[in-house]
Amino acid sequence: LGAPMVPVTGMGGMGMSHPGMGAAPLPSPNQVLYGTIKQINQEKGWGHITCKALEKFLGK
Repeated sequence: LGAPMVPVTGMGGMGMSHPGMGAAPLPSPNQVLYGTIKQINQEKGWGHITCKALEKFLGK
């Protein structure tokens, strides 16, 4: 979408788990990462943000 960078704060304990695995580790709740808005659904009130730093942290 070419949207501006937005801060993405850590969400302690909110990692998505994979089948057979525990929750994914996340940065500290005090750490701020920056991402780009990928998709927004204003009707439903949610969206997706891409964040290269978080992908690197998770090894993706």
